[in-house]
Amino acid sequence: MPSIFDPTPQEHIEAYSALLDQQTATHVWKPALDAPPAHVKVQFFLLRYKVSHNLRPDIQAIIPLESSGSLSLFNVMKMWGLETCVVIDSDRMRLGFSSDPNYLSAATVKILIDRYGCIKLIEPYVSASTLITRHTRQILVSLGLISQSYLILASNGVKNDFRDIHGVHLKAKAAVMKYTKVAYGWISDKSHKIYASCARVVVPASLAAWPYVVIGFFYILPIIRFLPLVLFAALLIATRTSNTMRSFLKLRAKDFEHGPSLWEDLAVFFTLASLVFVVSLLYGPKQWRQWVANLAEEEEDDEDDGSDEEE
Repeated sequence: MPSIFDPTPQEHIEAYSALLDQQTATHVWKPALDAPPAHVKVQFFLLRYKVSHNLRPDIQAIIPLESSGSLSLFNVMKMWGLETCVVIDSDRMRLGFSSDPNYLSAATVKILIDRYGCIKLIEPYVSASTLITRHTRQILVSLGLISQSYLILASNGVKNDFRDIHGVHLKAKAAVMKYTKVAYGWISDKSHKIYASCARVVVPASLAAWPYVVIGFFYILPIIRFLPLVLFAALLIATRTSNTMRSFLKLRAKDFEHGPSLWEDLAVFFTLASLVFVVSLLYGPKQWRQWVANLAEEEEDDEDDGSDEEE
């Protein structure tokens, strides 16, 4: 059964179609290659009507035969991410189920090659678990593409923000707008220099101290006290990688030619995480344990008071 890490048949079909488009873009029609000795041409069809109408196969490959002359359907299914595959007769549109679902005998291979010149396969049925796995992989691949696009925009910067914010308009005088732009540009310039110098020093040190931060997080349980600090870091990263403020202030695109740097945001994040770790060490594990013990005692006292009232 295919796993979530195996490409789906649809992905293989798209890759094969892209390869055909690349070959035909040169306006040179290459002749079909004949299968060399001990090899066979295998065609896969996603839908049966393509077989009956003699349409182009969705995937086609030349696959080597076994030493006995049989075809390993297991290797074919593994190569194209199929759960099952059977031979289909293009003349009578019948499925040929073999005694061994993982192999096609040498005699059957010889008959099909002599009659059709290739072996045509389809996937007759797919289980519910395989469908769920394929759909989950499609969702993860789509999220990966979205994240990749977002990181490209965030790292390179977007010169023109074409998002239209309806109902929100900045109404201010020209002087206020002018000084606001000057102040925001000065802050952005200073923060860019600070973060650039911080990234060269803090990022390696923070990466080295990151395992201790994780250990301290699990060792010192009530770290929720520093949740506002973590939220501040997330807010800082979100505002650094968005263009909403530029839309409000109507800043010029050339002022943000380079855009926010991802390394700068990582430097800020690891710096704040290291700060959380240092502050937690200053408090000390004993103080945290005492605080947890006091909470437990208060809960026990509340339970005892409740039981006394019931009596």
